[in-house]
Amino acid sequence: MIKRHFYRKRKKDIHENKQSADTDRLKNNLETNVNYFNKLTEQHPDLTIRSFRIGGTNIQAACLFMKEMVDEKIINEQILDRLMHNWDEFSTRETGFIQSDEIIHFIKNHVLSFYKLKVIQSYSEIFTHLIRGSTAVLVDGCDQAIVMATSKKLTTSLGPSETEAIVRGPQIGFTNSLEVNLALLRQSLATPNLTYKSYVLGRRTQRKASVVYIQDLADPELVKTVDQRIKEIDIDEVLDTSYIEHLIEDNTFSPFPQ
Repeated sequence: MIKRHFYRKRKKDIHENKQSADTDRLKNNLETNVNYFNKLTEQHPDLTIRSFRIGGTNIQAACLFMKEMVDEKIINEQILDRLMHNWDEFSTRETGFIQSDEIIHFIKNHVLSFYKLKVIQSYSEIFTHLIRGSTAVLVDGCDQAIVMATSKKLTTSLGPSETEAIVRGPQIGFTNSLEVNLALLRQSLATPNLTYKSYVLGRRTQRKASVVYIQDLADPELVKTVDQRIKEIDIDEVLDTSYIEHLIEDNTFSPFPQ
């Protein structure tokens, strides 16, 4: 009886793991794959998707990367420019165009000259590489992606705060632009669950701001409340975070710290 129970449980776990693996696997339809990553842009606004046609063919493709984590010059010159070039090898003499399943092999071995390059088949693994500064290329008709190391070397780091001093804890502050600070956060906390919401605050200042949180740790109701209160801010100037802190408190006019 007990043995039969554990056998059934093990069989159920194997079935669930198989279903999960099938769901996580890339499809051979570019639109389906791009739609999957488009949904992630709601929690990861820096995720950029650039669609294009591979030169010399009618095959559609897409290039995926985290905007502030990558070297855009590498992407423009060594990936997009080379893939959109009209390669004679992409056109076949009899059938007209090379097949999609063959093009990944050709791109990997003859077009892209990256020493850190690998072929991946799962959504989650692709996204893990993206948040570490890699770039992925998806091709229509193929259930594989080419992933290359294109991370940008950040010339700055999280340094001590210039406006706030603390006695205990790490002496770390956000002393750079918002985009650089977000990139530094991703670099120091490379988890797919690190997400953020972006805002533009101040009728006159139009200051960019972001709420950053770890999705599986933050209370969803608290995140929703903070998001709603920030969206309700309607003032001329937002010069620093103290303005936001004051306006989203439970009791805005209280003289006591909250």
